[in-house]
Amino acid sequence: MDIGLFILFIILWFTIYGGLHYYTYRKIIPFSPTRKKVLVVALFLLASSLFIVELLTHNDFAGIAYPLAVIAYSWMGIIFLFFFISGAFDLIEQVIKRTGPRKLDNAIRSKQRTLWVGSVVVLLSVSGYMSAQKIHVETLHLQSNKITQPLRIVQISDLHLGILSNESLIDSLIEVINSLDADIIVSTGDLVDMQLDHIKDLAEQLSAMKSKLGKYAVYGNHEVFAGLDHSNKVIDTAGFTLLSNASVSPNELITIIGVDDPAVTGSFQNDEMNEVEILEKISNHLFTILLKHQPRLNERSTEYFDLQLSGHTHGGQIFPFGLLTKLIYPIGFGLKLVADDTWIYVSRGTGTWGPPMRILARTEVTLFEINSEK
Repeated sequence: MDIGLFILFIILWFTIYGGLHYYTYRKIIPFSPTRKKVLVVALFLLASSLFIVELLTHNDFAGIAYPLAVIAYSWMGIIFLFFFISGAFDLIEQVIKRTGPRKLDNAIRSKQRTLWVGSVVVLLSVSGYMSAQKIHVETLHLQSNKITQPLRIVQISDLHLGILSNESLIDSLIEVINSLDADIIVSTGDLVDMQLDHIKDLAEQLSAMKSKLGKYAVYGNHEVFAGLDHSNKVIDTAGFTLLSNASVSPNELITIIGVDDPAVTGSFQNDEMNEVEILEKISNHLFTILLKHQPRLNERSTEYFDLQLSGHTHGGQIFPFGLLTKLIYPIGFGLKLVADDTWIYVSRGTGTWGPPMRILARTEVTLFEINSEK
């Protein structure tokens, strides 16, 4: 990553995350000076815990880092939820203050408000955690005159193998995927997270995923953040063939093309031009699947593929972030027809990044059943 962009990211992160903690502090200021000091120290430690986790992880203190990571990343989700829910109350308060009766205004601004908001946040956090542990299968049916016999393609995306990944969830994922009897399995990026030092066993677990015609993966931005050399080892250990601006034809029916995420080169415009050039060179009469981590559609590419598979946005992961991702990636998520007989599918993702929870954006393993046109 460009050092200038990295510094900008750190500044923005401290500004936003620090601002959330200051907002929380203002909403729950305790009544005594002693409690106030305790709250300040607690919020400072919670705000700093993410960086402490990274420091411990990269210095081989995984035993200490794991429980701290559970706290740090769970807190990240909790404080975001607190901000959104309490912020909604702030807006309601302002509306009622200007238009509603004084009695209702006093109720909205009562000292009990923070307790009610906190209770809702706890319930949503627990529900979100449970939702993230469930693996949902989305099945889609497509037809093409290029297909003469049925194909079953399974997509995973944004698994984010890292410090919070656990063996039991990976076992469940493998069981679900193997039950789908896939011809091909693809990973559309972010198979790994930024903490790679302790996930070798998890990668070896993933090698138990079975498909008849192979498993193929592309880079996401987190493979770049983690370091491509390390990421390549994880991808290989998990049994995936990496398609880095490359293609493969597992049989006489299908071609799979993988293009690198813009984070690999740091230049989005160049990647868009390279994508067209890559597709032009590989273009053939076979049913062509384009694996591309970010859900950006290059209209100049649509004549060269039949189905683009992407991920990256997690469907927002925690509402209302889905509204923000829709602004950045207008294509949204799910299946969209983008040209004649040309489709794009954007997965909500199989894992989580940051908070181990999902709210109104459930996990996803996607099965594509592709058949000939009747």
